[in-house]
Amino acid sequence: MKILKGIPASGGIASGPAYIFKHSELGVKREAIADPAAELSRLESARDIAREQLQALKVKTEQEASADEAAIFDAHAMFLDDPSLLDLVADVVNVEKLNVEAAWSDGIENFAQQMEMMGDEYLSARAADIRDVGKRVLRILSGQTETDLSGLNIPSVILAEDLTPSDTARLDKQFVLGFATAEGGPTSHTAILAKALGLPAVVGCGELLMSIPAGTQMLIHGGKGEIIADPDEETKQNYEKLTGEAARIAELELKSAAEHAVT
Repeated sequence: MKILKGIPASGGIASGPAYIFKHSELGVKREAIADPAAELSRLESARDIAREQLQALKVKTEQEASADEAAIFDAHAMFLDDPSLLDLVADVVNVEKLNVEAAWSDGIENFAQQMEMMGDEYLSARAADIRDVGKRVLRILSGQTETDLSGLNIPSVILAEDLTPSDTARLDKQFVLGFATAEGGPTSHTAILAKALGLPAVVGCGELLMSIPAGTQMLIHGGKGEIIADPDEETKQNYEKLTGEAARIAELELKSAAEHAVT
């Protein structure tokens, strides 16, 4: 039995086999180009496709969570049109004659690092959103698809280095019991989406998380920020009691949810 502590991100308890989620490598080549206008046209087309993809994620999130959480993807779409970023990328392409993938990647990382250096936890967490948008466009430019989740065909606990807001919104609740990440923080949009979707989640568990083999039986306690790999029988029974009690409380709360609020 192995116990890892992380940061509570979304309450609840889940139990199931581990599914290891890994992003596909997204290498960016740096190449000299002869036609800057053609490069910038490619970027414009990629941004159009990215905007359509984000709209689809927004609709899915509205259906599974709420319009408030879906607005995260409005913010992502707005970043696609950020004039400071687009001017920076255009300058690099036009002046340095650098391919648009490299120019876009550099611009995204520059903006993300600015966010991280602001010294505010909430604003620092927005760096993940910026990189999420940036990688979406890079995948489109390079013809790559998003990480394939077709292997997730039984209810499982997701283990990942990190999950972007886009990753979280794409998770199929039919097969996702909860998730734990090695990185990340409680103010991330990933954590916000997990709460809205009702998925127990623990973030910031550290690098040992990814040493857990796929298929290992997992217990996750989102409220305590604790995950247990290969729990013993006593621990399983304790968690079953906790799960039953949580379900009973949730049922009572649901019955009174429509009553008038009275102090």
